[in-house]
Amino acid sequence: MKRKWEERLKKVEELASHYERNPLPPVYRPRLSKPFLPSSVWKIFCRQAEAFNYVKTCKEDVHVFALEKNTESGQRFYLVTTYKELWFYYAKGYKTSLMHCYEVIPEKYPCKLYFDLEFYKPANPGADGKNMVAKLIELVSQKLKELYDVNCSAKDVLNLDSSTDEKFSRHLIFLPQKTVFKDNIHVGK
Repeated sequence: MKRKWEERLKKVEELASHYERNPLPPVYRPRLSKPFLPSSVWKIFCRQAEAFNYVKTCKEDVHVFALEKNTESGQRFYLVTTYKELWFYYAKGYKTSLMHCYEVIPEKYPCKLYFDLEFYKPANPGADGKNMVAKLIELVSQKLKELYDVNCSAKDVLNLDSSTDEKFSRHLIFLPQKTVFKDNIHVGK
């Protein structure tokens, strides 16, 4: 027993020494350029199925994100990376290239309640998208309370705006506790 304790103590001391020599940075920095650290995952695929197959081979907690190559044609490619890596680049000023980016939820996986809302502005000149979104959030919040006893308000909703001059586009993700659904089929129902 004493020997086991001494081994554990030695490992802790070695780890402490390592972090004294190599302190953790206060700001996240991607590890793509440092060969002595485990590589970050940032891999792009043309097909969604290839991206999901790649995810199965990764040890890291990675996710598949769809990015539009051309917003006019809707052509997409699929990025496999971690949330941390994606947000690092988003915060670093790549917002324009990551603006039309969303996570692809695999079939039969639990997910939050979400909505993809859009309309063509020239065909709907009197439509007030912002007001319609506010009313939808209010209605869904009422139904969450009524059906599931979940308190929700606009502050519990991630409201992502991907609108252009011609298209109104919002992506809503309801984030309060207890709003995880079995999968996206149940969300649709």
